[in-house]
Amino acid sequence: MNNKENRDQSGMLELLYTKHKDWVRIANSFTNNYEDAQDLVSEAYIRIWTAGKTKEEISFGNEPNRYFMWMVLSNMYKTDYRRGNSNKAIKTFPLFEEQDDTIAENYDGKKHRSFEVIMDKITDLVSTWHVQEKQLFELYFMRDLSLRKISSETGIGLSWIHNSVKAIKEKLTAELGEDVTDFFNNDFNQLLDDVA
Repeated sequence: MNNKENRDQSGMLELLYTKHKDWVRIANSFTNNYEDAQDLVSEAYIRIWTAGKTKEEISFGNEPNRYFMWMVLSNMYKTDYRRGNSNKAIKTFPLFEEQDDTIAENYDGKKHRSFEVIMDKITDLVSTWHVQEKQLFELYFMRDLSLRKISSETGIGLSWIHNSVKAIKEKLTAELGEDVTDFFNNDFNQLLDDVA
């Protein structure tokens, strides 16, 4: 790596670090453990550095690209827990289906800001739930474990887990379904007007 590339990447890390608390907050929504969240964010910095990303590639305007960072953290977290999956009995919440972190590079301003609005709402909503709901949300939506895998790892009956995941999905849809529909219909003004 030459001196210019080294400077570009140093600038990239400095920009990312300006939002370090935000990244830890996002990671903590997956891990439910502050130390694990710190570790995940540190590993994300290493992954992004190793990939040779520059400041321009990870920024959106003058800010770090939050969508990009959310996808990096989410994908890293899910990869660690992908073992032993089988097909899901219940379709996941639609927002979590879009998992390619390269998409972030093509996001326009309104789509990027709209995604941030929805992710803030999801993080805030999940933080108000009971511990069992938070844990199930983590295992099913974030770790991407199957219902059977969750049942075998927790010793909880498959029927109870199935019904609880269904209830969580209904909560997400009731609270955020319209926002997600607007997002996928590219009706970003509707989302952004709500928080203006």
